[in-house]
Amino acid sequence: MNILGKSQVSAQQMATYLIHRNPDASPWALAYAHLYLEEGEAEGVRGDAAWIQSCKETGNFRFIGGTAVTFEQNNFCGLGVTKKGMKGHSFSSPRLGIRAQIQHLKGYATSAPLHHPCIDPRYHYIHPKGKAPRFEDLAGKWAVPGYDTTQASSLEEAMAKGIGYGFDIVAGVYAMKALPFSPSAALPNGWKVAIDAGHGSETAGKRTPDQYREHWMNTKIAFYLNQALERCGIQTVKIAWEDEDGSNDPDLALSLRQQQIRQSGCQLSVSCHANAHGNGTVYTSAQGIETYIHSETDKAGDSAALAEAVQAYLVQGTPQKNRGVKKAAFALCNCLSLGTKASILIEYGFMTNEYEARLLKSDTFCQECAEETAQGICAYLGITYTPPLLLPLSCHPIEKRR
Repeated sequence: MNILGKSQVSAQQMATYLIHRNPDASPWALAYAHLYLEEGEAEGVRGDAAWIQSCKETGNFRFIGGTAVTFEQNNFCGLGVTKKGMKGHSFSSPRLGIRAQIQHLKGYATSAPLHHPCIDPRYHYIHPKGKAPRFEDLAGKWAVPGYDTTQASSLEEAMAKGIGYGFDIVAGVYAMKALPFSPSAALPNGWKVAIDAGHGSETAGKRTPDQYREHWMNTKIAFYLNQALERCGIQTVKIAWEDEDGSNDPDLALSLRQQQIRQSGCQLSVSCHANAHGNGTVYTSAQGIETYIHSETDKAGDSAALAEAVQAYLVQGTPQKNRGVKKAAFALCNCLSLGTKASILIEYGFMTNEYEARLLKSDTFCQECAEETAQGICAYLGITYTPPLLLPLSCHPIEKRR
């Protein structure tokens, strides 16, 4: 099984696999499984197989059996444990520990550069990069000797017999894939939400006076909103973006966006935007957050209720001017064309306001906006909101808002 590739197991199946073996993992298993899939997707590594590797390395996250590593170290694969009794490396959060593991796996699989900045303290020890492209190849490299010496006299014999470290990981993946998965159990009430990132990277005029693209801001919020809704068990569909890097995204025509949302069968849609005022070449004083619904009642559906819920959470969490819920004949608010029950377009701030532009460029602010949007959506749907375990690595403090 190649280390590089797309995961083939759902987060629910991953969590079920672990909880069957360690019931104490029930409160956090699903959230951690999502982290493995997210970090794996970012680097092109199979997060589902990395999850099994962690189950193997930690005794299903019990950290028993003589290991000196503890759960609090967020080191779920034994990084830095080169001999028995060593505590190994520690990481400040689960995501960072998982990220380091994914990066280490990628170093074994390929010489291609990392997507995120390297935080794996042992990445530079892998030489040459790409020396173990399959999980089966990790025996004798990641794990030494990497096989049961009572069943084989050498690594070569173990490999020939199909036993050992990597084969155990592969077997675990197949065991997870065999677990039942009910979409209705994973998606409360069967809700599906389309997340649109407005415009494209090169759309003329859609940028700050210092040429920071609006689409980059929209994509960051969409990325974090996607994570938040999936964490809450809501299925999502990405419209006009693929990942957190929106630098190459084309500006998909509004008619095509409408078509994609309609064909996806989403009941709700959210379009992420940043506002503008003036000619776009200088900063102005216009500021605040506002949420739009369609101006024609038959095209607005139940959007007013969704908009009010989302706007309330946004202004409660971000002390910016509350510009309220407004109406306009926007294509991405037209429930009849979109086939949705409710559709809203959110202007998270003015990119032509110097202070709010600085906020919109910040990962911290974009994630905050996304989480508050998710809270509003959950409140509208009557679904329990699940907060994030931690902030992502790229977040950083920003100055206190005025």
